Amino acid sequence: MVTGASKGIGKGIAKVFSNQGVKIMIAARSETDEASYITGQQIVVDGGQILPESLDAINKM
Repeated sequence: MVTGASKGIGKGIAKVFSNQGVKIMIAARSETDEASYITGQQIVVDGGQILPESLDAINKM
């Protein structure tokens, strides 16, 4: 699972792992996160596999 995969360093990490054959779980705070959707589609177009999930990884204590 790569959090922050919709942009920046997280996106780069997701693409590197995907290029090495790792199935990537892309976690976003909402199912309508357009940046995560675009990243996922780029990975799929490049031949990778994704598992999209809605997840808020922030600890709200």
